[in-house]
Amino acid sequence: MSIIRQLIQSPTLNVNQKCGPYEFTALHLACKYDNTEEIAKYLIRVGQVDINQHDDNGRTPLHIAARYGHINVIQYFLQCEDIIVDERAVEDGREFLGDMALHFAFNDGHFEIVKLLVESGKADVNHYNDNGLTLLQKAIIMNDMRMVKYLIRCPSIDVNRSSYFEKYTALHYVCSKKDMLAISRYLIQVGLVNIHQRDEYNQTPFEVIEGLSQRQQFKLIELYQQTK
Repeated sequence: MSIIRQLIQSPTLNVNQKCGPYEFTALHLACKYDNTEEIAKYLIRVGQVDINQHDDNGRTPLHIAARYGHINVIQYFLQCEDIIVDERAVEDGREFLGDMALHFAFNDGHFEIVKLLVESGKADVNHYNDNGLTLLQKAIIMNDMRMVKYLIRCPSIDVNRSSYFEKYTALHYVCSKKDMLAISRYLIQVGLVNIHQRDEYNQTPFEVIEGLSQRQQFKLIELYQQTK
């Protein structure tokens, strides 16, 4: 740590210099490894670093910290006025799509970081990820009931937001996947979903069940009948 302090004081040092195969800055690297948490905090505090700097994949240091589960570093980031929590990791100029810190945290199983980001009020749970899905839609596809229940309780959640490409709602995904009866029942019982909303192909959620077994189709149809 003493060497880091000496280097930071050097007038010729470019603390935002990128290097390596991913064009990481020093802060990107400090946000990646388990034993460099204090270095990350130090760089943020006194290093005059660009905390929103992108690597060659469009990832910021916050994205890296979220991916690798460094919740203490993320808490520190959230105290910074300049932090852009909803910054996208954009590739190929697709500015409307791209994983955010929320998505990186979810993809690698860091539930507490998802909660921290959402409850900070700085992360929008309805934004699309790199594949044009909301966090709720991705949680359904991954059959993550804990995350689904958490997201449904978020005051800002838009349960009926459609995916970017297929225009599927959360309920469309539930009805098109196997072994999701528990999630479909939960979504409907909560009472927030629009069972009549149509996708890109003008189908309602209960019209996309053809790929399921007859038993699963029957259960979903029975559930649908109960909503009438």
